[in-house]
Amino acid sequence: MKNLSTKMELLYDAGTSEIVSFFCSDDLAHWFAVIRNTLYRFSVVADGVQGPEYEHMGSPVLLPDGARVFYRARRAGRDYVVIGGQKTQEHEVPGNAFRVLGGVGPVASETRCWMGEWFGRRVDFSDFDYEDRMIHCRPKKDPWFSPDLSRFACALLRGPRAFVVIDGEPGPEYECVGEVIFSADSKHFAYAAVNGEDAFVVFDGKEMPSPGPVAELRLSPNGQHIAWISADIEYKEMGPSDEFVLIDGVVGPSFDRIEGLRFSEDGREILYIGRLKQRLFRVSVELE
Repeated sequence: MKNLSTKMELLYDAGTSEIVSFFCSDDLAHWFAVIRNTLYRFSVVADGVQGPEYEHMGSPVLLPDGARVFYRARRAGRDYVVIGGQKTQEHEVPGNAFRVLGGVGPVASETRCWMGEWFGRRVDFSDFDYEDRMIHCRPKKDPWFSPDLSRFACALLRGPRAFVVIDGEPGPEYECVGEVIFSADSKHFAYAAVNGEDAFVVFDGKEMPSPGPVAELRLSPNGQHIAWISADIEYKEMGPSDEFVLIDGVVGPSFDRIEGLRFSEDGREILYIGRLKQRLFRVSVELE
């Protein structure tokens, strides 16, 4: 790909507060951040509008309209269910209600489900028997079908190795394979795979190396471009230190966290939201 033009728009600066987590609607029209101030009080910022502060909060859940969130919270010994957005609706409930509803905290930290949930630098497969490998490496939700239902894919195991079958044709074997996606025109397919410490994206049957584990694999509507989130792995237990988007194999800028990766409807842009320290940015990359 030539001349990637990347634009970064500052959405929010939390200042001395900490962005505990953030997420967005599928179309990136709305975004939400859970912040914790220096007094350890929590609040939700919705499209730049900060809601009430609470001593305890549960993890927000995005409503179907993509413009509001629901969460449980506690302040000064009183419990609330809250619908947050540009305007906040706060409803007090009996103090013991959360014992039934599941409590008010803690707010979930940012986690990333990488392809297969395993990556060779973090997991030594010799520690797992065959049954464990089968459970942990098999991707979910197969079989997969193209939008026009003319093509299908499934994942199969041969001993401890996995491979993907596309339209009846088996592909290469790997330690792990991920979910298969098809382009909107059904002509192209892609999936992620891992062998040892090497991660790949398989695009129309051709391997593309990834510098780190693979998440949020995306194809443009016409299948001409491919994008995914990867990361630099610095330690074994949890999560990477930096995340970045690869577009047709080209590495973009690094962020602490990336959400909402998508192509524009015309396929000419990649869009996502990135967190860098305590600031949120809307990122757009022109493809053509």
